[in-house]
Amino acid sequence: MTALTKEYFDRQVADLASKKDLVGLATKIDVGQLETNLGDEIAELAQMTAKGFDHVDDQFAEVIKKLDVRDELDHLKLEFQEMKDKLEAALHVKL
Repeated sequence: MTALTKEYFDRQVADLASKKDLVGLATKIDVGQLETNLGDEIAELAQMTAKGFDHVDDQFAEVIKKLDVRDELDHLKLEFQEMKDKLEAALHVKL
């Protein structure tokens, strides 16, 4: 069995950190506060993002409504054809 000597012990613990070495590191409390703060910030960011997109669906629907003129175009084509037919009948010509 190896005898435990002071020199052997000193060599084994020489590379370990002391309390003085660890002073600048975060504690469990620091990490907990950071987690809480980050959680709050993430929640706030999520709310801001959601608020920013609240009206997007409405705006998108309005753009689609303005761009979708197919029904109106079909109606105008029909009216134009009717006017053309009446004009041809009145003038007895084929336009």
